[in-house]
Amino acid sequence: MSKNDPVGFGLLGVHVTSFTFVPMAITAVNSGGLALVFGMVLAVFLVEIIISRLIKETKKLFPPVVNGIVVMLIGLGLMETGITNFGAEAEDFGSIQNLLLGSFLLIIIIATNRFGRALVKLGQLQLV
Repeated sequence: MSKNDPVGFGLLGVHVTSFTFVPMAITAVNSGGLALVFGMVLAVFLVEIIISRLIKETKKLFPPVVNGIVVMLIGLGLMETGITNFGAEAEDFGSIQNLLLGSFLLIIIIATNRFGRALVKLGQLQLV
């Protein structure tokens, strides 16, 4: 893939599932089932293709303040999911064993993010 290709941006990018659409996907499943989620993904990928062709112009529309607010709102929206998963979402929710396991994983993730090399940082995604 070269920089002058009409498709792509010259960098091999691996796309992974992002947690940014999880709250919207849950709402869509509750409203219209899995078919609505698939339709949502199909609609959004067309928008992404159009925006990718206009990336330089869209950077002007999204200054760092807007990006920061969006990231903060995504984090706040995922807070309930994080707390529920940390407590193990089971009959023994919040037991000392679940909290110790969650704390241990959190310490590993923070340590590898702070002190690990790039490959180690990618490996921490397997812990979550």
